[in-house]
Amino acid sequence: MGSYDNKLITFCARGFPGTNRSLMNLEKTTGLSKHFILTSSNQDGPEIKFFINHLKTKKPKLVVFGGWNAVYEVFLHELKDEKIQFGIYWTSSPGQVDISEEIDILSLLIKNSQIQHKLFANRGLALSLSGHISNVDYLPDTLILPQLNPEKGKYGRKRKENIIISLFCSPFEYKRKNILNCLLAVSMLKDNYILYLNSLSKNTYYKNILESLNILYKDFGWMTDKKYKKIIEEIDLGLQVSFAETFNHVVAEHIIRGIPVITSRMVPVMQNMSKEIKDKLIVDDPDSHLEIKEKIELLIHNEHLRRKLGTTMLNQIKKENDKRIRSAIEVINKIMR
Repeated sequence: MGSYDNKLITFCARGFPGTNRSLMNLEKTTGLSKHFILTSSNQDGPEIKFFINHLKTKKPKLVVFGGWNAVYEVFLHELKDEKIQFGIYWTSSPGQVDISEEIDILSLLIKNSQIQHKLFANRGLALSLSGHISNVDYLPDTLILPQLNPEKGKYGRKRKENIIISLFCSPFEYKRKNILNCLLAVSMLKDNYILYLNSLSKNTYYKNILESLNILYKDFGWMTDKKYKKIIEEIDLGLQVSFAETFNHVVAEHIIRGIPVITSRMVPVMQNMSKEIKDKLIVDDPDSHLEIKEKIELLIHNEHLRRKLGTTMLNQIKKENDKRIRSAIEVINKIMR
């Protein structure tokens, strides 16, 4: 693993794909952190023992945990006598905390004296808590922009039989992802389409809905990062009309490939987009499958508009990402002093 050179060390349990993505991106975009994914939740297992011994040897200044998992308690206990500070990187928005029933965890972490640094991906939550507890900082999500070859772009390929629409999310996030409204909207489409999923049909109840609504879909299951990036390249339009979000990496990963995504106003990655983008892609009432359907229909009928919106969104997110990276670097430098 080499020398850490006084870098911020981050750990995150495998079951938090969004938080792991945030921390992996942070490592690459700032160069100031080193991230490790914990693949095992066995508190007495060899992986946890290895990392604890490794930290005792390397003695980093600060270790930050992504989200919260019971296995982190072993680190806190075993390293309590070491000169290592600990922090938490909390990626849920206040709405997510309520919907996902995480309030008990958040309240305990805020009171935990062993966790000196409280870092939040949600700016509003960080600002609110900073007036009541110490060492609170807003650490924004950052993105790794792919090197795309415009000569081999998605719009240069042969016209397909079906428009490809994506509806991707973790099985742990169905409560806040507004799945049913999106499925109802898709089921009303008269055009040729296919809905790409990443495990939704593995859920018995959603599979029953998919079949009852006669939705044409293809479920790839939970994909490796390599396959996921390959599949995204095939998509024409994304659906992420969430009830609550902190950032939404799925939306961002579509946008950086020039693919438009229909969202709600609760998706922060869209907040600084232009009025044109918001008018065409943001649903005012996420609980209205009819409004979602209207947004989809406008775009699947107009390839030129999809291309224009995708290009505009890409250019805008590049500028936004530069600001986020600068902000993240400032925060890391501050907490590592």
